[in-house]
Amino acid sequence: YTQEDFNAPNINILAKSVALYNLQKADGKQDIIKGTQEEFNRRLRDKGILVVYDNRPGAEERTKDIARILLAYGIKPTLAYEKGSFMSTPTPVASLLIKKEGYAGTIILTASHNGDEWNGLKFNAEDGAPAAPSVTDAIGEIMKKEFYETENPTYLIARESAEDLMQQKSIATIDTAEYYV
Repeated sequence: YTQEDFNAPNINILAKSVALYNLQKADGKQDIIKGTQEEFNRRLRDKGILVVYDNRPGAEERTKDIARILLAYGIKPTLAYEKGSFMSTPTPVASLLIKKEGYAGTIILTASHNGDEWNGLKFNAEDGAPAAPSVTDAIGEIMKKEFYETENPTYLIARESAEDLMQQKSIATIDTAEYYV
């Protein structure tokens, strides 16, 4: 892979693939990782997916786009936001929030232990753990169809800004600092 593979359009196609994976799971077409089908569907419907980032250049804007993509596919996104500012969130806190707050999963924009130029997405499923190979394989299959079986890969994205959607309560917010400070 090169840095160009992790540009905004590709990150957005990956976010779409994660959304489609979770919608397939809600329809019983993907395996539930923890709990019952009913519990997963309740988590996805009521809490949605938490979208967070670490302190890397450009991560805040990409995270807002990911939230707008999830919303366009009917999944409620939650962003880390406190006192008028978006906030970075450590990966372990995102995992904790799945357990404490009942999210269906988290999308974490991070380069992890790599340099800034390798920003990418991590997905943690409803058990709070990093996605198992079966999950990443399923998301990869969805993404492969988007990239290789479609002439011009596209994705839906809400037209309004993340800030406007937050004001309308279409995108939820949470102060993640409460969980690690």
